[in-house]
Amino acid sequence: MLSSQTQFVDLPNGNHVWTRRIGHSPRKLMLLHNSTEMPWQYLTTFTNFARQNDIEIILVEMLGSYLSDQPETDRMPSVAERMSEIQHVVAHYRLDKFAIHGIADTTSLAREYVKDHANARRLLTDQDELASARATEVLGNFDNPDYLNMLRTRLRYTVTV
Repeated sequence: MLSSQTQFVDLPNGNHVWTRRIGHSPRKLMLLHNSTEMPWQYLTTFTNFARQNDIEIILVEMLGSYLSDQPETDRMPSVAERMSEIQHVVAHYRLDKFAIHGIADTTSLAREYVKDHANARRLLTDQDELASARATEVLGNFDNPDYLNMLRTRLRYTVTV
């Protein structure tokens, strides 16, 4: 049985970020999600992926998303604020070496985060892989075997580099 643990990570500004850890493994993958309309449940597809590949997955709903706090402001959070959210989750889970993948509009956040954090690697870096993943994610086809195999292959490489 694959265990899961849901927690809210406290931020210094008093807000809370919803997270869920699935499994326990030295191989870790953080998945970022950011949507006010669509909850994170579409990411449950990754539960079987984690089980089959001995991977610990940490799902993160960024502030303003479905289950995280909804700050009352009209402005979009800055990149620095988003990086701080991610860093607080990393510290909360005491992540040392891990892969990070942004779904949809959080792809750029994953890319930005790894620039200043040597312990994190982007799961997908090749433009063709990114385009393929983006198309699969937009269609919501997270059970696509080609998509899952691409993630599996990249995760094996990422955590050994």
